[in-house]
Amino acid sequence: MADRSLIFITDTEELKDKELYEKALGLIDAGRRERVLKIRHEGSGRQMVAAGVLLQYAVREYVKGCWDEDLFIKHVSMSDVIEELTPEDAEANNTEAHKPSGQPYLPDYPDIYISLSHSGARAMCGISDAPIGVDIQEHSERREVMDIAKRFFHEEEVAYLESISDPEHRRTEFYRLWCLHEAYVKNTGNGLSEGFKDVTFLDAINEDGKTRDDKSVHLIDTIPGYSAAVVTG
Repeated sequence: MADRSLIFITDTEELKDKELYEKALGLIDAGRRERVLKIRHEGSGRQMVAAGVLLQYAVREYVKGCWDEDLFIKHVSMSDVIEELTPEDAEANNTEAHKPSGQPYLPDYPDIYISLSHSGARAMCGISDAPIGVDIQEHSERREVMDIAKRFFHEEEVAYLESISDPEHRRTEFYRLWCLHEAYVKNTGNGLSEGFKDVTFLDAINEDGKTRDDKSVHLIDTIPGYSAAVVTG
């Protein structure tokens, strides 16, 4: 049976509205709320709140099971999600905990796997009946992407990036690869000890594919200025 996964992505900038932000804060679990209140940077706070709201929404939608695709991806409005959720939903979906590997999980739903990510003005949540890792990255022009690639990426990926003459295209491909690597280590729970250099995702750049250990790989290229990836199985 194929893995069944739900992916939700949202724009965190909606939470600049103070009233909406306060409503969102009341919908996330107590542990995440406590961490948010310690954050001084407003943008980072919005990211964490948005990810927490998406998690509550994702659990509710997953339990309802009202989708047909094995991989269902939806861009949602934060205001619409907040309008649909209630504090009772948050209570029902319980709190988020973390394994020693750092992977998040829901103690009351042992058969559900979750993964969260945020960057820039976007937050992302994945939920599945199989191990899942998601990652989203804003394309930053401040990063020297080739320096990072040479330090972390597989030599074949470095060679691929060096073969691209257009700087913008190279930057986009770097972030697509980076998201795939990040999503993969979130899926396995091995973190950087897995070794970015030991895995290449070149085959997944142009089409969805499988990793060496038969995990499913999917790139999301529908958000201007961002790359995102999902690894399941």
